[in-house]
Amino acid sequence: MAYDVASVRGLYTSLSDGWTYLNAHDCPQIPERVSAAVARSFRLAPSVPVPEGHTGSHSLKTLGRPEADNLLEGARHAVADLVGAGAECVVLGPNLPVLYSALVAAMGPQFRSDSTLVVSPLDRPEITAALNTANVQVREAHADLGTGEAPAWQYQELVDGTTRLVSLPAAHPQLGAVTDVAGIVDVARGRSRAWVVVDASAYAP
Repeated sequence: MAYDVASVRGLYTSLSDGWTYLNAHDCPQIPERVSAAVARSFRLAPSVPVPEGHTGSHSLKTLGRPEADNLLEGARHAVADLVGAGAECVVLGPNLPVLYSALVAAMGPQFRSDSTLVVSPLDRPEITAALNTANVQVREAHADLGTGEAPAWQYQELVDGTTRLVSLPAAHPQLGAVTDVAGIVDVARGRSRAWVVVDASAYAP
């Protein structure tokens, strides 16, 4: 049975021009249903939902909340169900650099004058720039020129008791090199109490 390409493309308004885009991993095309849901969310965000007549375990717990709050809470629960975490562990934001900047700002009290932060050369420049806003010494790992991977063994020298944060991507979007995240996390846990932040956006697809 042939794959009905035309009907699938018809679900994407942005593909109606007949072009095929090669940067779909960086700027994915939005399906009609998703764009309609986004538009509906913007329209309903300031409104207050009608109180429910009956109460129960699945009824709304608070009254008078704007619909936007319920949408954000629903999004957190959806992401938490997807990755197997709790909704309180999900943080939403406009893009990764903004989230990284917020993380650095929130970790400010943990940073001391002798603290260090380890970044990866495979990280996107805008993420590295956000991490460099921390007023700490920044150490940079090196990538293998032959494979494009960042070997885990070098973190034995980069991570020590002064390290507060280790940032690395799970994969490189252009080279396709996959990072040994488990090995680096083991090194970081064995040598420090640092947090390890992994950008999985290139690995997930």
